[in-house]
Amino acid sequence: MSNALFPSAVRGLTYTVLKTPEFSTIVQKAPNGYETRIPQYQNPIWHFTLIYDYLYDTYRSPNNTQAYAPYTDLQYLLGFFAMNRGQASDFLFLDTTDYAAVGPLAGNWQPGLAYAVGTVIIDPKGHAQRVNGAGISGTSQPFWNDAGGTTADNTVSWLDVGFAPQGYVNEPAPLAVVTDGLGNYYSPLQRSIAGLYQEDVTDLVPNTLQVFGSGAPISGYQVRGPGLAVPGAAYAGLYLSWGAAQPPQPVTATFQFYFRVRFETDTQDFERWAQGLWTIGGDNSKNGSGMLKLRTSRPVAA
Repeated sequence: MSNALFPSAVRGLTYTVLKTPEFSTIVQKAPNGYETRIPQYQNPIWHFTLIYDYLYDTYRSPNNTQAYAPYTDLQYLLGFFAMNRGQASDFLFLDTTDYAAVGPLAGNWQPGLAYAVGTVIIDPKGHAQRVNGAGISGTSQPFWNDAGGTTADNTVSWLDVGFAPQGYVNEPAPLAVVTDGLGNYYSPLQRSIAGLYQEDVTDLVPNTLQVFGSGAPISGYQVRGPGLAVPGAAYAGLYLSWGAAQPPQPVTATFQFYFRVRFETDTQDFERWAQGLWTIGGDNSKNGSGMLKLRTSRPVAA
C-alpha cells in the first residue's frame, strides 16, 4: 500500500470518463421463483475507465512545465505504471467530480422546494434555520424567527438554531456515533451519496477535515483506522475516536477524500500515432485495448 497520487497532471485525458460501481450478490432461487439475495460487499468496488486522446513524448512538448519535467507525459505515465508493477500496488486517485464532503455546508432558502427534516439553510441575517417539519417551501421567503423559535413556511416548519457566521453543516447525512460497550465512542468517517447510502472512506485529502457537533465546530477526537468493529456493526474506513467523551450530536463533517485504487491489469497498451504523440484509445487509436482502467483497492484493516 502506498500514498502515491495518480498522475492527474499528465495531459491528454478525454472529457469522457467511465465510472462504474460494482457490488457482489449471491442469488439463490427456489423452484417457485422466490429469490434469496445475499450481498457480499459492504462498500462498492469502483471502476474508472480513462481514455487519453494524446500523450506527448517529446522533451519540447508544448508547455511542459509539469513537476516531472524534463520527462514527457508518456514517460511519466509509463513510469508510474511500472513503479506499481501493474496491479501489484495501490495508490490514491482524486476523482475531480466526486471528492467532496459528507455534510455540505448549508445553502440559501429556495422557493417551492421539498425540504427533509434536518435540512439547514442560512437566512439573510446569518441564522441557521433547521427543518423540524418536512414539506414544501412557499413562493416567497418567510419572515424568519431569529430568536430560537419556529417559522412557518407554506408546509415547512423551520427552527432557529442560532447565528452561524462560519456556516452550518446540514444534518441529513450525519456521522454515526457508536460505542464499544466499554464507554468509548467512535464516529465512522463515511460519505453520503445523495443521503441514500453511506460509504466508508479510507483516505482523506490532508488538512480538509472539519468536524461539527450539533452544528458547531468541535475537536477532541483522533482519526484512526481503517477498520472499526463494535458490537453489532463493522466499518471498513477511517473513524473518529472520541474516547470516553460522547460528542454533541448530530456529528457532521466536511472533508475531501481520495479513492484508493490499483490498475486493473498487469498490461497496458500505449499506441504511437504521430511523431512524438501517443494515445490510449483516442480518436487516432487503431490497436490495443483503447483504455486505462483503475479499480478500488480496499486497504487491510489496521
